[in-house]
Amino acid sequence: MNLSQKNSKKEAILTALKEYINYKKRMEVTNIFGIVDYDSDYDYKEQRKISFPNSSLGTHCQEAPLRH
Repeated sequence: MNLSQKNSKKEAILTALKEYINYKKRMEVTNIFGIVDYDSDYDYKEQRKISFPNSSLGTHCQEAPLRH
């Protein structure tokens, strides 16, 4: 119980179970990444122009050079 910093065994077990459930949910989501098909023709920059015509999101920004 020192590791979990809980006052009772029950609190420690409940915390461990909640963490385990959250872990399993995250693993389910990461498994989906290999299943989803992406449209190679999708242009997110063009979509921004359509969705936000008066916003700076629709304009082209210069990217900062990479530092080595």
